[in-house]
Amino acid sequence: MKINILKLFSIAILAVLFTMGVSCCKKDNNNNNNNKNSQGYGTIIFHMHTQFDTTEMATVSVPYGPGDPSMWGSVETGGRQIRLKFAQMEISQVRLNEGNSAAGPYYDIPDFSYVKSVDSEPYTISTHVPYNTYISPAYSIGLPADTNDLNPNSFPSGSYLGSNYLDMWTGNTSTGYWWIKFEGWVDTSQSGTDSAMCPFNFSISSANTPGNLPMQIVLPPRGSTAFPSYPPLNANNPSLTMHNIINYAYLFTGITLKGANRIQLSTLTNPSLATQIVKNATVVGPLGSKPTNHFIVYEE
Repeated sequence: MKINILKLFSIAILAVLFTMGVSCCKKDNNNNNNNKNSQGYGTIIFHMHTQFDTTEMATVSVPYGPGDPSMWGSVETGGRQIRLKFAQMEISQVRLNEGNSAAGPYYDIPDFSYVKSVDSEPYTISTHVPYNTYISPAYSIGLPADTNDLNPNSFPSGSYLGSNYLDMWTGNTSTGYWWIKFEGWVDTSQSGTDSAMCPFNFSISSANTPGNLPMQIVLPPRGSTAFPSYPPLNANNPSLTMHNIINYAYLFTGITLKGANRIQLSTLTNPSLATQIVKNATVVGPLGSKPTNHFIVYEE
């Protein structure tokens, strides 16, 4: 059998070139990964201050608790006393504005949710956020459907959606979790000075929101003289804390308190009240605004 030397040589050359091409591709891919990793990652922390108008609940000796309402911490809003039993809300779908305006673009924090409570204010959102300049945060009050439809046994017991946080579970997968749960007692007398307090229950789930969707919170981009941009997240500044104020007193906006009764102040039995609470919970203040006029603002 005759062997075509020229043909074998050509095949050998092609094999070498193919091998070199594959090696080059692998090298380029590795370089791209190395370049991405070399940019580094930092930590984003939300410090969510819980207030009633201008009073920070962290300064109240007994913020909330079970048992006798007279033992609960009390504050005033609009001249009316409120005793707080429970105040929590679910936060998820955190996004960070990495653009130059409110339009973004945004960097999405994947698979994250937590319960904002009175007795805990700083929350580590992620320790793996790419180095960049972020001018504002955005997030949802509530949970996406694929998470909200699961029961607490689907999550680790110590997680925010697990069995340790059953107070935020509605009891069935049709409604899932409470997205806002705010309970206590409020003075509903004509004068606003009566020691007799009326119980209120502002519990909001997916059943109360338009389209059963989470409530979207988008804070305005920073960059003014009074509100300068956040420092860049980088190797010299590997951790960035964003401060928000949650003013629970604002949830009473638009609600008639004088002469209210137990039925009127429960979203469980009063759908129109639930609609008003959802409306109030999405009021975000512009830069420089005071918490007394909004549910969520930046801390100055």
